[in-house]
Amino acid sequence: MVRVRYQVKENAATDIDGQQIRTALGAANNIASIERIVVPEERQRRTVVTRESSLEEAMDRYIEQHDTLVPLKQTLIEKALELEKQYELQRQNHA
Repeated sequence: MVRVRYQVKENAATDIDGQQIRTALGAANNIASIERIVVPEERQRRTVVTRESSLEEAMDRYIEQHDTLVPLKQTLIEKALELEKQYELQRQNHA
């Protein structure tokens, strides 16, 4: 008697060929079940930024949604504000 239970990520669920699994189990006297457990994909939250958001607010919201960036948050925001300041100075000089 054979019971098969497998996990598959949501985006790969259609790649699994159920018939091929049954064929591979052909020598079994009895197949109790073939159970597929689909692991849902983690959905990315979208960063909500409006025209009224400052660069610092927009950066803060974006970084908070990306765990790998959180440790760099202060540095990233400082550098972004520095670039914004440089851009504004160049724009004023060319006006």
